[in-house]
Amino acid sequence: MSKQVQSIANKSSSLFLSTTSFAKGNAMNSLTRVSLLAVAALAVVFALGATASAEIIITPTATEASEILSFSGSWGPDNTIDGSALSSPVPPGNPATVTHDGLGDNVSTNFWQSDGGTIADQYVRYDLGAAYNITGMYVWNFDQDHPCCAEDSDVGIRAVNLGTQGPGGSLGGTYTGHGAIAEFDQAPTDDITLTPSQFIDLSSLSLTNTQFLELDIQTNWGDTYVGLGEIRFVAVPSVPVPSVPEPSMLVLTLLGVCGLVAGRRRKR
Repeated sequence: MSKQVQSIANKSSSLFLSTTSFAKGNAMNSLTRVSLLAVAALAVVFALGATASAEIIITPTATEASEILSFSGSWGPDNTIDGSALSSPVPPGNPATVTHDGLGDNVSTNFWQSDGGTIADQYVRYDLGAAYNITGMYVWNFDQDHPCCAEDSDVGIRAVNLGTQGPGGSLGGTYTGHGAIAEFDQAPTDDITLTPSQFIDLSSLSLTNTQFLELDIQTNWGDTYVGLGEIRFVAVPSVPVPSVPEPSMLVLTLLGVCGLVAGRRRKR
């Protein structure tokens, strides 16, 4: 159980125990006591149900790319998961408000960049370290700014297909293709504006129990190289949470108990 689910479960349990104590310590009939306990029990169920599906931000644990620029510096795909050039770490920072800054001549550690091969042959792969139900991703596209010359935002990814594998796969394994996803935005073309994140909604693809993802690049914004600044994935943990009764079943059960109590009182 996650810390968030555990915390709410503890609070809900406290509510249940408090209600039980109140019911025992006050003069009230059995039906009223059962009703109070029913409300407390439902609170526990709904609290657990709400947190079990809470989305989290995932930073991949390993990467692989088709090519790495052989020019001086370090242009590997690990640069897209290390937080380099982000205005604040993600997580815990909110990716929707965090920007990427590619300013400078010696910024190879801020990006992944290919080595000049055919754009449509390029890919970047990610290992999440565990299985998740993927619902989306945040990307900060390539935005290397040269104080001496033009902005290189045309190196950024444009069209891309997505592939995935489950927890039994590997970075170099065979990916299940899901076709094209939303086009990546081009980074700002001036040397002043910082690059905002872009959210790519993947919820319609039903990416359950996913650990490995491949960005199969199709096109960029016009350069002979292609690259990416940073990426994070949005997911729901695939690890099962402790099972709780379906709310509808619990309601029916509690109503049945209340009916039995009421029937006994009428017989008396």
